[in-house]
Amino acid sequence: MGFFMIGASTISLVAVNFTTATNASLVNATQPTTTVLAAWLVLKIKLTKIQTAGIIAAAIGILIMISRADFQVLANLEFNKGDLIFGVAVFGYAFYATTLQQLPRRISLSCIMFAVTIFGSLQVLPFYTAESII
Repeated sequence: MGFFMIGASTISLVAVNFTTATNASLVNATQPTTTVLAAWLVLKIKLTKIQTAGIIAAAIGILIMISRADFQVLANLEFNKGDLIFGVAVFGYAFYATTLQQLPRRISLSCIMFAVTIFGSLQVLPFYTAESII
C-alpha cells in the first residue's frame, strides 16, 4: 500500500512539472471511475446497473470537459508527458483504494497509516538521498 499511495503521490508531483494545473485536474477527475474499474478488475466486484451507468456518465462528463463540448477537439487531442505520468498516478491511487478494501478490519487506521508512511518513505528514500547529494 505504501508503494501505491506514496508512489502515486510522488508520481503526481513529478507530473505537474510537465503539464498544466487544468490538465492535471482533468486527469484527476477520472479517479473515482478508475477506482471502481480497479475494484472490478482486482476484486472481481460485480457492478450494479446504477454503478455502470455512473461510470458511463462520468466518462461522458470528462470527455465533455476535455473537449469543451466540441468533439472535433477529441479528434485532435494530444497528451503531453505530464498528462500520461499523472495517468499512472491515478492508477496508483486506484489500486491503493482497492487494496485498502482487502485489509482485515481488526487493524487500526493509525497502524495502517503508520505502515503506509514507513514503507512509502523507504521507497522514495534512495531518490531523496541521491537528490540531496547532488
